[in-house]
Amino acid sequence: MSAALPTPGPSTPGTATPPAGAASNAPLYTPQRAPLPYHLINAFALSPHSTGNQAAVVVLSPSASSAAYTDAWHVAVAADFGFAETAFVVPLDLAADEPVYEIRFFTPTVEVPMCGHATLAAGHALLSYIHRTAPAVHFRTRLRGSLAASVEGSARGLTVPQAPPDAEIASKIAALVAAAAGVPAHDVIQVAAADFGTGTGVIVEVKPEVDIRTLRVDTKPLSRRETQLTMITQLAGAAGPNAVRINTRVFAPHIGIDEDPVTGAAHTALVPYYLDGPATERVRALLPPGADPRAATVDAHQLSARGGAIEGSIVNGRAKLVGRAWRWGKGELTEEDE
Repeated sequence: MSAALPTPGPSTPGTATPPAGAASNAPLYTPQRAPLPYHLINAFALSPHSTGNQAAVVVLSPSASSAAYTDAWHVAVAADFGFAETAFVVPLDLAADEPVYEIRFFTPTVEVPMCGHATLAAGHALLSYIHRTAPAVHFRTRLRGSLAASVEGSARGLTVPQAPPDAEIASKIAALVAAAAGVPAHDVIQVAAADFGTGTGVIVEVKPEVDIRTLRVDTKPLSRRETQLTMITQLAGAAGPNAVRINTRVFAPHIGIDEDPVTGAAHTALVPYYLDGPATERVRALLPPGADPRAATVDAHQLSARGGAIEGSIVNGRAKLVGRAWRWGKGELTEEDE
């Protein structure tokens, strides 16, 4: 899940707006089409059912171009699935040892530039059921460059660009988020902003003793551009010889998601925030003497109703996110004759 794609013209960058063609009378489909396979995946999940973040993955034919299926069709299909995100993948190079696909992400109303859990879902579907012997698949996005999904034992890994946090943020935004979450000012350790390319996220780190699982968050005040992705997080202690545990909840009412179950995009900001950013010295205090936080691992738990987990690290300047995924359904998209 991520911020919405901007549309050309006077609209504000990062504002959620329907993609071009969504309100037109143009047909949703092209005359030439065939049944399209899809996979239903629980991503960053703790178990096969009722945990993680749900995504549909639709595999288009190699001949599909950006004009073969309209943006309105993508939105309509995503709305039919009804998940926070649907990923659409188009093969670009199937002969490579590590196949290459184009990938696009749609909520039921808008296209977004990148979604972490939908990328993990797409990687799991392709590596588990289509490219069973490939060690990785690569994805080309429209605005976030190249992404990669890899086999990590029984898990799947993502290598994605970081969203570096900035500790300088207006105090009024910090106060707004804390008030919406019912967190007293003295329980807030630090607030930082994160640039996701088409919108801003805000990270609110609270003290370890705050029970963030039970916070009753009023999402209405968070429905603004400055708080497009709101992350309430805490450092929960050591999680091994060179690892720390964090707890997080993520809210995105600006793009129609009051609380996201598990958010890969948020962790592209949270991993550098803790390992190479504003919270690094607090992480260092939990590691063995002399250990470099930039080489540590974040054991991240998202405390939503569904719940989920991500193992995060920094590899060659990019965020690496590892998690489990399970397919719980599959089928084909077809269209009834009218």
